[in-house]
Amino acid sequence: MANQSSKKVLVGVTGGIASYKVCEVVSQLVQSEIAVQVVLTQSAQAFVSPLTFATLSRSPAFTDADFWQAQHGRPLHITLGEWADVLLIAPLSANTLAKLRYGLADNLLLNTFLACECPVLLAPAMNSRMWQKKAVQDNWRNLLENERFHPIPPTAGRLACDVVGTGRMAEPQAILHGIESLLWTKGKK
Repeated sequence: MANQSSKKVLVGVTGGIASYKVCEVVSQLVQSEIAVQVVLTQSAQAFVSPLTFATLSRSPAFTDADFWQAQHGRPLHITLGEWADVLLIAPLSANTLAKLRYGLADNLLLNTFLACECPVLLAPAMNSRMWQKKAVQDNWRNLLENERFHPIPPTAGRLACDVVGTGRMAEPQAILHGIESLLWTKGKK
């Protein structure tokens, strides 16, 4: 179970090579005495294991296999959603971005998102051609119209596919700064 810190961050990890950067975010949050719980999508597990995040967060890392696991006699997605002060989704894939926009809930992370009311920090990462697609940009703009969502936009540089362009997930320090800001303001802009 996460430590009893008064600040609680739920980290949602989706599929993408940038998920390795989220390990540093989780480690730094714990070192700052912030309680962290992690939920990984199935595709995220192809890049970083739940064991890695469980070790770094000092708390179990949850996957879709845990979906029907009750916590204190209540559904896991409800207790995680109520527990969090901030939800970070990083890397935010194009797939999860679209599902967030349309309120789809086909995995533990998306069900937890729908069950929580805290501010949500979004850190997208994808190939620059994917990022620039009209559908992806429409989904991004649509989400940002909702004051609950706070962006940490992707940066430009060399991507894992050797393309140079915008699509790199923000560096851990930028994400940590965004989390600190949301914990301080409780999501107020």
